[in-house]
Amino acid sequence: MTIEQTYQVLEQVRKHSDTMPTFFSTFSELDLDSLDRVEAIFDCEKVFNVTVEDHEIENIHSVPELIKLLNSKIK
Repeated sequence: MTIEQTYQVLEQVRKHSDTMPTFFSTFSELDLDSLDRVEAIFDCEKVFNVTVEDHEIENIHSVPELIKLLNSKIK
């Protein structure tokens, strides 16, 4: 994943939080509830044209975890 793509992830997460996310933010630090988290991940799916399975979403609780998952799916 490029730096530009990483910033795109932060941008998508930012849409759902009043707090500016960092590369190390947890979703709880950003006050993202489960719906906000799913919506942020869904937005990233659209931006990167990937599919995140429901069981994978359950394991994503931070920006670095989301970046790692998306990185594994980007071809």
